[in-house]
Amino acid sequence: MKNKFIPVIISGGSSSRLFPLSRELTPKPFLTLLNNSNNGTLFYNTVQRCLLLNPDELYTVTLQDLAELTLDELDKLSKKDYDSVTFNFILENKGFDTAAAFSLAILDCYLKNPDAIMLILPSDHVIKNDESFAKAVEKAKQYAVNGHIAIFGITPDKPDIGFGYIEKGKPIEKSVSGVSQFKEKPNLELATEFVKSGNYLWNSGMVCAKASTLYNELIKFNNELLVEVVSLYDNSMKSLQSVLVNYPDDFKFKLPFDKALLEKTDNLVVVQCDNLQWTDVGSWDALKEEHVLNKDDNCVIKSNRPQYVNLLKSKNCYVNASASTKKVISVIGLDNLIVVDTDDCLLIMSPNNSSDVKTVVNELKKTEFSNVLRDHNTKESLSM
Repeated sequence: MKNKFIPVIISGGSSSRLFPLSRELTPKPFLTLLNNSNNGTLFYNTVQRCLLLNPDELYTVTLQDLAELTLDELDKLSKKDYDSVTFNFILENKGFDTAAAFSLAILDCYLKNPDAIMLILPSDHVIKNDESFAKAVEKAKQYAVNGHIAIFGITPDKPDIGFGYIEKGKPIEKSVSGVSQFKEKPNLELATEFVKSGNYLWNSGMVCAKASTLYNELIKFNNELLVEVVSLYDNSMKSLQSVLVNYPDDFKFKLPFDKALLEKTDNLVVVQCDNLQWTDVGSWDALKEEHVLNKDDNCVIKSNRPQYVNLLKSKNCYVNASASTKKVISVIGLDNLIVVDTDDCLLIMSPNNSSDVKTVVNELKKTEFSNVLRDHNTKESLSM
């Protein structure tokens, strides 16, 4: 009997590194960041990519506050794209990183379809080569059906301190190997060593395995987490295709799934992906690299409304005014600058300081202006 195939899309999070465009109620997955062929949000494009894999069902794990936004995105799909696919929803009252989100999906799927092959993936990454993605998933499914947990490693094309790394273990076949260890986001010197060695891959955050495999590995390596998740699940509100989970304030498993399970199990293989054209667009400088630049290496992203943005005697500048409606913007005589303008916030920075946006967000949380982190169009106007 054929195993069911069920992608699980993890969607939500504060996406603070792309503030002020990304907010709590309009986070990164629900933004249109690239001028691609269908010009959809990252979440919409992820759903479309999964539907191309001919799934039997599809899960979305997101926040209860984002349920309406999620349904709005799904309504944009053509009915013929998903007519035979069952959509399931796990809605959290608050976000506690991926360990809990993954585990809830694993539990629900295990109880309903224990032999199903799950593909768990983020909703906020860019993959431009759908054909290569489909081939990588098919390879991962071959290992998943035999009881392994397959993860996806991206062949790095440069040292990058924004990603975690996977050290390859013993080769199994072309493009597949064991996993030696995971490495946290390194400094530039260490990242350079990783890339030069040829034995490290960027960690994409995607996982493929049977529901029963993941469930049993959680019992073996993090039963405490599983017991807590089972309790949450048992006390949740359920319908045929949705689960509403309410975490207590003292929920203690706020950690990534890598640390909760993947770094502990010895049942991993990594599928090396060379041609996905993958990026997590996790910062403003990374996003700039994904856009076509003009002859002065400038890029301007406007909204769909009439807008005036002018760059004069400037180069290497990225201006994002896609959420701005009120301002005329001029950049004169500047080099290597990022400008992000919205109706209530203005960010101006060097691309070399993209990682500091998260620090600004953390500082804002302590001030009387913290409400701007929630959503756009608040009354206050901030410059950073």
